[in-house]
Amino acid sequence: MGERMKVDKDLIQEISSIMKLEFSEEETKELTEETNKTLSMLKALSEVDTEGVEGTFYGRVNGQARFRKDEAISNEEEVEALLEATPTPTSVDHLIEVPAILDDGEGGA
Repeated sequence: MGERMKVDKDLIQEISSIMKLEFSEEETKELTEETNKTLSMLKALSEVDTEGVEGTFYGRVNGQARFRKDEAISNEEEVEALLEATPTPTSVDHLIEVPAILDDGEGGA
């Protein structure tokens, strides 16, 4: 791994602006410190010699995945209950319509 990336206040503010998040000075300072600690840990992990160590894979027992089959299910009762519980629900084809997050033309919103 090359030179360690250093996260500073400006980078946190740039990323939060892109994500449309606002942080106080204290939160920005804390995020900067925590992010740099995380990057330090990742750098240390990248330096561990794993030559000859067999990989492990989440969700596998005896070489077989133990996940449920990914199937679409119709749960109209839950959708209807949710629509009735919200103040001004609108739905299209049993999908709940929500307000756009990006209102300045980004992402087609």
